[in-house]
Amino acid sequence: VAERLAPAERSLTFFLLVASALFFIWLLLPVVLGLTLTAGDLLSQNLPFRKFYADALQHRQSFLWTPDLYGGFYLHGEGQAGMMHPLHLLLYSVLPLTTAFGLEIVANYAFLFGGSYLFFRTLNFGTNATLFGSFLFTFGGTNLVMLEHMNATAVVAHLPWVLVAIHRVFHSDDDKTRALWTSAAALLTGSQVLLGYPQSVWFCALVEIGFIGWLLTLEPRWRSALQVLAALMVGVLIGSVQILPTLTVMKDSVRAEPPMEFLGEMSLQPQELLQWVNPLLWKGARYDQFRGFYNYLIYFGGTVALLLFVWILRRKDLDRRRRSLAVFLGTVGFTGMFLTLGRYNLIFPLYARLPVIGMFRGPVRYSILADVAVAAGAALALDHLYKVQGRLELSPTARRLAGLLAVASLSTVVIAVAVSKSSGLATALPVLASHVASPLAVGAGALLVTGGVLVFLLSGGNPRIACSALAAFVVLDVVCTQGALLLVHDPIGDPYILNTVPVDPPGPIQARYGDQLLLLGYRLVDGYTGMQPASPVPIGSVVYARIMGARALMLDSWKPVPDPLPLLRLRNTAQMMENREQLLADSSLIGQSALMEHRYTPPNLERDMDQVLHFDFAHGALLEAPVSLDASASGNMTMIHEEPGKMRLAADVTGAMLATTGTRFHEGWTVWLDGKPIKTMRVDGSLLGFIVPSGSHQIECRFEPRDFQQGAMASLAGLFATMIYPAVVFARQRRA
Repeated sequence: VAERLAPAERSLTFFLLVASALFFIWLLLPVVLGLTLTAGDLLSQNLPFRKFYADALQHRQSFLWTPDLYGGFYLHGEGQAGMMHPLHLLLYSVLPLTTAFGLEIVANYAFLFGGSYLFFRTLNFGTNATLFGSFLFTFGGTNLVMLEHMNATAVVAHLPWVLVAIHRVFHSDDDKTRALWTSAAALLTGSQVLLGYPQSVWFCALVEIGFIGWLLTLEPRWRSALQVLAALMVGVLIGSVQILPTLTVMKDSVRAEPPMEFLGEMSLQPQELLQWVNPLLWKGARYDQFRGFYNYLIYFGGTVALLLFVWILRRKDLDRRRRSLAVFLGTVGFTGMFLTLGRYNLIFPLYARLPVIGMFRGPVRYSILADVAVAAGAALALDHLYKVQGRLELSPTARRLAGLLAVASLSTVVIAVAVSKSSGLATALPVLASHVASPLAVGAGALLVTGGVLVFLLSGGNPRIACSALAAFVVLDVVCTQGALLLVHDPIGDPYILNTVPVDPPGPIQARYGDQLLLLGYRLVDGYTGMQPASPVPIGSVVYARIMGARALMLDSWKPVPDPLPLLRLRNTAQMMENREQLLADSSLIGQSALMEHRYTPPNLERDMDQVLHFDFAHGALLEAPVSLDASASGNMTMIHEEPGKMRLAADVTGAMLATTGTRFHEGWTVWLDGKPIKTMRVDGSLLGFIVPSGSHQIECRFEPRDFQQGAMASLAGLFATMIYPAVVFARQRRA
């Protein structure tokens, strides 16, 4: 039997390599054509951020603060560009923007595929099972359809490498080898944190801690476990240069105190679990159309992958090590799917406010845990089939359950036809009819599921084709689902072809929808980021647009801003802002709702904004603390030089006046008047302000946040610890 399987094994190896290569070719195509993938956040957020980052690197300017969003924003702290990551520093300082952007995307998947291959080989899987699991984890689930959240994928790409390092620490008997792998775990964790997507770091940490627990069940090497945990904590220390600024930005954002509705937003609705019965049952793969499908596609690798996963969980003939591995994967998979339900899992309020967990929204993203489990479990099942020479032994219960899955899938076609527009039931069941896809789409989904069930059942009686047929069907299933979605959702295009704006760049303007106009050189007084800054004057309102000097704003169409205020202003009168805390709460609620599936506007917003709506910002200022100004003073102020995070101005005034520069206030700004530091203050709710005394003055404003400096020192300490530990071990070994 082994001799008969050998040619099929070689054919399957070639097939898996070709299928993987096809996905990589698609990802490389934009780089070759000089274009880029333009789906969703790639064009709306990631590429504009990286354009600013690349420009700052090439002009040797600070990339911490951008004047191009919200009238000024701590972009490094927001994290989406991973600005302190070594790979990003290299790519965007050397290569053209679109080339660097495309290679960053490809590098994420290459690193993920390579790490998965090494991890499965570490678990002693055969070549085909290893390639199968690597293909499945890289392209068969969340990692591919979440392509537009490129930093999230980059963080997860480190996971298999960290698991390999943990495994080697546990199973290396040589102290020097163990020290090197301990340092590798720390460096890899630091790399994850520096990518600026803490939610994915948390997901990976859950898998890593579970993996340590599994290794301890095999052999209680507590010293190795403590060594690994210390390495992971040092890795977090290495990432301090990103973590501390991110915490600062979060504290000053609309996410500082999110309500439970915000934390539970983007939960997987229970009816969306029916994707395993038919992946195309709901329109766009999710129950509600206003939600991005990429967050809700849980059809990891298809029906056969799921059946293989369940089959290996029930095997009794596995050795102790593999049996415990299957139990570990089953636990991870169940935990992941349970947590994806978020507010629908009943105990969500009990853990949603816990430290770390309470920082993140989008419980559906816990599906990455189930993705890991299904990919590894299906690969384990395939490897076991090779070891038992292709005998897929199915119990009568397993056959009946598989048959019920096929029947349930075919039943969805009947439902789709029954509630279609041509049917009278569509009127009787309008809610169901509005969510169910067309009969043709549902039929295609049913064909995938029933085809998978048939292949699974037929393989049980034919060991000659079992492994090849099962793996090949999974690959084709991935191509038909994830591959088709990639083609439709992630078109290749020229990112610089955008709608025209009735104002020449640099603006500033208020665009409302995404940050694409940054690519054309505009400045936005609003923006699209993960952590919108909090402001007592709601960002996106006409009042905010006018205060920040916007000349045009997008409503239903482009409209001119009535009487936009100049960016550089000197004022000689001021009064206290009333009702600031309520305004801040209202505007934060608006900002949160902009990130949620259901928009919400506070009912008393106009009443709370009464002072702001009727205030004469052209002649006076709203302050949060009293100041002494010369009511009869006059003067002028001019910009001598401006670059990100730095401004030089000249002012000539006849008395004490309040100056604002058109940039947002942040504690990281320092202002120097004639070489001496002076006090800064928040003006009009958001602007950076300071007092200019009588006379002619040279003023310099510099963005030098203390959290970045402290984080840099902590990161250097972590790197030093990572390097000194193996050096000490090597020196001790040499003396011995």
